[in-house]
Amino acid sequence: MGAWSTSAAHEARDGHRQPSRAKDDSARRPIEAEANRLVETYADTILRVSYTYLRSTQDAEDICQDVLLKALGHTGSFDSAEHERAWIVRVAINAAKDL
Repeated sequence: MGAWSTSAAHEARDGHRQPSRAKDDSARRPIEAEANRLVETYADTILRVSYTYLRSTQDAEDICQDVLLKALGHTGSFDSAEHERAWIVRVAINAAKDL
């Protein structure tokens, strides 16, 4: 039995629901929005750069995911959109070379 069905069974047995997680959802929204922005803006570029170095779709997809996660966790700020793009491309190139 999976985690969801276990909690649903407890809820049905006990007759009450878990407390609302609206607070967690509101904290997640900006992160999801930033993740979506990064994917829409840079995923294609990262895939192309990675594939150029590796000639492997699967490896390029792995690098794309890693680079997007690094970008999402990046705590610094960028001077411009061009600076952000250059940073992401450089991270992708370095990851491909490392692989």
